[in-house]
Amino acid sequence: MADLRDVTTIEGFISLLEELRLSAGLSFRDLEARAKERGDWLPRTTANDAVKRRVLPHQQNPMTFISAWVSACGADVDEWCAVWSRIATTTSDTSRKLHVPHQLPASIAGFSGREPEMDSLDEVLAQPLHYPSAPVIVVISGTPGVGKTALAVEWAHRRADRFPDGQLYLDLRGFSQDPPLEPKQSLSALLHAFGLSDAEIPLEVAAQTGLYRSSLSGRRLLIVLDNAADVQQVRPLLPGTPTCVVLVTSRHGLPGLVAREGACLLKVGRMSDEAARDLVIQAIGAPRGLAEPAELDELVRRCAHLPLALRISGANLATSPFLSLGDYVGLLRESDGLATFQAEGDPDTGVRTAFDMSYAKLSAPAKKMFRRLGLVPVTDMCVSAAAALAGMANQIARQVLDTLVCAHLLDPLPGGRVAAHDLMHAYARQLALAEDTETERLEAVNRLLDWYLAHAQGASKKIMPAIMHGPSPRPDVGSARYDDNETAFAWLQDERANLVALVKHTARQGPRPLAWYLSDLLRPAYYSVFPRHDLLILAEAAIEAANKEKNLLAEAIAHHSLASAVWPTAQYRLCLEHSQQSCLLARQGGFPLPEAAALVTMSIVRYEKGDLFKAEALLRRGLAVIGPDGPRRARINPLIKLSHVLCDTGNFEEAMLCATSANEMAVQVGDSRWKAMAASALGTVHEHLADVATARHYYGCAVEIASTSALRLGEGLISALLGLARLEADEDAAHRTASRALTAARRNNYRYLEGQALTAVARLLLKDGRLDHARVQAHQAVTLHRQHGQQRAENIARAVLVEIDQ
Repeated sequence: MADLRDVTTIEGFISLLEELRLSAGLSFRDLEARAKERGDWLPRTTANDAVKRRVLPHQQNPMTFISAWVSACGADVDEWCAVWSRIATTTSDTSRKLHVPHQLPASIAGFSGREPEMDSLDEVLAQPLHYPSAPVIVVISGTPGVGKTALAVEWAHRRADRFPDGQLYLDLRGFSQDPPLEPKQSLSALLHAFGLSDAEIPLEVAAQTGLYRSSLSGRRLLIVLDNAADVQQVRPLLPGTPTCVVLVTSRHGLPGLVAREGACLLKVGRMSDEAARDLVIQAIGAPRGLAEPAELDELVRRCAHLPLALRISGANLATSPFLSLGDYVGLLRESDGLATFQAEGDPDTGVRTAFDMSYAKLSAPAKKMFRRLGLVPVTDMCVSAAAALAGMANQIARQVLDTLVCAHLLDPLPGGRVAAHDLMHAYARQLALAEDTETERLEAVNRLLDWYLAHAQGASKKIMPAIMHGPSPRPDVGSARYDDNETAFAWLQDERANLVALVKHTARQGPRPLAWYLSDLLRPAYYSVFPRHDLLILAEAAIEAANKEKNLLAEAIAHHSLASAVWPTAQYRLCLEHSQQSCLLARQGGFPLPEAAALVTMSIVRYEKGDLFKAEALLRRGLAVIGPDGPRRARINPLIKLSHVLCDTGNFEEAMLCATSANEMAVQVGDSRWKAMAASALGTVHEHLADVATARHYYGCAVEIASTSALRLGEGLISALLGLARLEADEDAAHRTASRALTAARRNNYRYLEGQALTAVARLLLKDGRLDHARVQAHQAVTLHRQHGQQRAENIARAVLVEIDQ
C-alpha cells in the first residue's frame, strides 16, 4: 500500500481507504458490521458508493465517515484524520462538502417553567439505544400560544452539542397567514442547508426525498420541523437513519406519525400558577410584580396560563412603567380580553391571531360546534349537551369534539367531557356573534336549556320524589330517565358548576322563569352535591329573577330555598328573614304549600334556639295550612319535626302518632331522606319510652338508609347515630358511634347537631374517666351553642361541663 503521507488528492485518499479495507480482509458488509460494533454508523451502500465515485459522501461529516472506516479496519484513526485535514485545506470544493447547518432561531429570553417537558425531551436521546434502526421522532403538541416552538428551540439549543453534524430548522407554516409549505418547497430548503445548489437538487419530490435522506444518512443531526399542519407535510421530511432526532411542533397530535412512524407524543399544557407568575415577574421586575399579589394572580387567570398572553401582558406592562398591575387587570376586565393580548405594532403576534389560524383549518361542522360553545357560560360539557347545543346527533357531536380536542381548541377531561379555557371561550363567543344570526344563537341556547331542564327534572324526581316543586315554565319539555339514585347523583355532581352558571345566566339575561325553576329543582342537591355557598348563589339568583318578573309563587319558593340553605349553618337571623318573607308572599298569593314549608323552617329555628312552645305552634299552624287531606309529601317533614318537639315537652303519645304517620308516608312516597328522618324520629320516641330494643332497631334502620343512599342525608343519619351512641352498652363502640356523628355533622355543616355530638362525646369521655379530653369537647359544645343562641342545648352542654369539673 502506498505511503499515506504522500497522498495529496481526495481520489488518492479514497483509494488508500479501499486498499486498507482489502488488506484487512473485510467486505463492505463486514465493514458496516465492524463499525456498528464500535457504535459508528457506516452503511455499506454509502461506503461502496464513495469508492466507486472517488468522492466522500457529502451527506455525512467526512471526519465521521473516515473515523468509522479506519477504526473498523483496525488502523490509526488520528493519523488518517490528520492527513485528511491537510488534504481538505488544499481542496477548493471541500468547504461545501463539509457544510454543517446551524439553523436554529434564537431562544426566548427568560425561558422558564418547562423543566418537566425538557426532561421528557432529554429521555428521547436514549431511544436509539433501544431502537437502533429507527430515527427518534417527537411530536410536541398543544393549544395555540402555549409555547410549543419556544420549548423545541430551547431544548435544541441546550442539546446542540449532541448533534455535531448540525441542526436543521424549518417553519412549515401549517398555521400561518402565509400558505403552508409544500413538501417540494420544504425539501428544497433543507437540501440548500447542506450547501447543495439548485442545479444539484432534483425537481421530483421522490428524488428530492431520496437525496435528502442520503444526505442525512449516518449523520448526527437534529431536525426541528415547526408549525406542522398535518402528517403529509412531515412524512417526506423524516430521515431514514437512526442517528437523527426530529422534533415536530403542531397544534394537532398528528396521530398518524405516532401510529405509523412510532413517534413519541409530548403534550404541552398551560403553565402552572407559579411558572406563570414567574414569567410575568421576569418581564416587569420582582418589586412591581410582588407588590400586588392578588392582581398578579388575576392576571395569570385572565391570561389562561398561556405563555403567549403572559408575555404580551408582561411586555405591555414593561413599556408602561406607570401602569399598575391593578390598573392593567382592570383594563382586561373592561375589554374583550383578546384585543388586549396583542403586541403593539406586530399584527402577527397576538392571541387572537394564533387562534384564528387554528379556527381557519376546521371543517364547517367543527367551526359550528366551536362557535356554539361560546354562547353559554359553562365550564365544561359532555357529548350529549354539546350535541343539543349544536343541533347534532350524539355520534356526530363526538367526532366533531374529537376534532376540536385534536386541534387543541378544547381540552379533554375525564369521562369524555371537554372544556375551553377562558380566552378560548371568549374567542368562540366573538366568532358566534360575528358569524351566526341572532335566531341561530337563540335556538342553540334554548336547545341546551331544554336539555338541562329535562335532566334536572329527571334527577330531582329520582333522588327526592317527595320534594314538591312549582309549575314548569316549559311544560312541553319531558324528564330524562334515571334508573337509580347513583346515576342521578353522578349527573348532578358532573354538572354542578354548569347548573349554577346557567341559573345566574338566565336570571340576568333570561328566560328568567328558568332561573327560579331550575333553582327549585336543585333543592334535592342541597342534600347531595352543592356546597352551601353555591346554594346561596342559586337562591339569590332565583329571588332576583322572580322579583323582576313579579311572580309571587316563584318569589316565595326562592326565599324558602335561601332559608333552607342557611338554616343548617345556624344563620338564624337570615333564615327567619327569608322564611317570613316566603310565608308572606305565599299567603298573599294563596299558595298553601310554600306557606307551610316556610312555617316549618321557622319552627326549626325556634326549636334549635330552645323555644319549644313557639316551635310547636308554628308546626301545628303549618299542618293546618296543608290540611288533613293535603299531599302526603307535604305533611312528612312537619310531622317528623313535631314528634321531636313533643318528645321534649313530654307528650310521648302524640309524638308516637306523628312519627308513625310520617314513617308510613315516607315509605309510601319512597323518599330516602324522609325515610331516614322518620325512622330516626321513631327511634327517639321509643328511647324516651325506655323501649331500648325498638329504639335501637329504628335508629339502625335510619343509619342503614342514610348510609346506603347516594345522597348526603346528614340530618337523619346524625340524629340516629347519636341515639345509638346513647343506647350502646359497650363504651368503645359508643364513642366510635358518637365520633362518627360528629364527623358527619361537621361534613354537612349542621352546627346544631355538631354541638349535640360534641356533648355526646364529652359524656362518653367523662364516663371513661378521660376528664381532660371530655372537658375540651364539652367546652367546644358550650361555645358553639352560645355563639348561635341555642340556649337549651347550651344548658345541656354546660351541665356536662359542670359534672366534669366536680
